[in-house]
Amino acid sequence: MVLVAVSFGLSPLAWAKGGAVNKINWTMDGDALSIDNHGFHYEDVVDFTWKGRVVTEQIQQMINDGMAEIEEGPDGFKLIIKGADLEVEEPGEFGVMLHSGSRGRLKEVTVEMLASPVPSEQMCGPASPASAKTASCGGYYDSTNPYPCCSNGSRPDGNCTWYAWYRAHQTYRGWGRKLPAWGNAKDWASRASRAGYKVSSTPKGYKDGYSIGCNTSGTYGHVAWVYDYDSNYVWVDEMNCCNCSVAGYRTGAKYKRSYFKYISR
Repeated sequence: MVLVAVSFGLSPLAWAKGGAVNKINWTMDGDALSIDNHGFHYEDVVDFTWKGRVVTEQIQQMINDGMAEIEEGPDGFKLIIKGADLEVEEPGEFGVMLHSGSRGRLKEVTVEMLASPVPSEQMCGPASPASAKTASCGGYYDSTNPYPCCSNGSRPDGNCTWYAWYRAHQTYRGWGRKLPAWGNAKDWASRASRAGYKVSSTPKGYKDGYSIGCNTSGTYGHVAWVYDYDSNYVWVDEMNCCNCSVAGYRTGAKYKRSYFKYISR
């Protein structure tokens, strides 16, 4: 076996299941990525996360398509992702969410990785030029929307900034406010704060007035309309700019709470 990447940055949980230490490490051999999970089994997993995004569905689809497999062992399991062009990128945190034993609370085992376990997805496109703004995007219409819409090839079109602006403008399940053009998604939180909006780590959903989740990672960042949350996750409506499985509009997308900062009224 020729090891081209070795495990590093182990981050075991400060708790154990059945006396076993919970931890993850990873190795990469050619075109196969092996994520070794110790102290818990596949049936114990609530969610997989990558850089704060919940990627459980993507990994399950890869298993269904034969691009990944689960190997159970006496002390844990391996998630083996094979036959893919694994991208070497900035280090990211891969996590496994597990039940903690406390009602409604989850614990997470994490490890820093260089190889992305799922295909990269451009979540949001550029906010400029202003001449590219469009009144329709992803099946929705707003003639005053200042943002462009991404053409996602054979997949539905969409752009995260277009949709978040659209939802804030709506009176039904929105704020009924015409927001300024705050530029790319990664700039929304700072510009919203300067405009007098509250920006914090606390989301709001349909019960308390909604919020906009803002993430600054990547070239353009990402924004999404938050409609529900609990102590672990937020659920959002969003649009994405990519020729990928999450292109266009989607509802019920789940993220770790820590993935976003939140703009609220």
